[in-house]
Amino acid sequence: MPTALDAPALVGRLPGTWRVRATTTPVWLAGDRIDPTYTWQKVGDEPPRLSVDVSFTTPEGETRHVLGSAAWRGAVFVWRAKGIWRLVPSRWIVTGLEERDDVLVLRSAKSLAAPGGIDVLESASTDHGDTRAVIAGASADYGLSAEEFASLTWLG
Repeated sequence: MPTALDAPALVGRLPGTWRVRATTTPVWLAGDRIDPTYTWQKVGDEPPRLSVDVSFTTPEGETRHVLGSAAWRGAVFVWRAKGIWRLVPSRWIVTGLEERDDVLVLRSAKSLAAPGGIDVLESASTDHGDTRAVIAGASADYGLSAEEFASLTWLG
């Protein structure tokens, strides 16, 4: 994985709701989890910790939530869901975050439950209109190679 951004700074910049705009993550591409979002809230500083609500809409129109928390461990955040999925942690980093704090690139490592992937997220409080153009113009600043940028699937 590329170098992560500084965790103490991230726990101050990530809180809020973020929409997945592009991805290589199979769970978001399968068609049964639509309009995925991540909502983070700061819950601690030592180590840096966030509560996480990953939500999506089912094809039947129901909103589902996967709740958990993420704590900084060395060079990555380690996310653990609540319930049975707590046994399967996921590791992720943010490799790019725009100055205005409204577009970021999140990379998750392969786990026992899922392959790794790349997500491009946009703050729900903003709308660039064309997030793809924002990332394309500065993909290296977001820790993306040209091949990785080309592999992204852009969501609705």
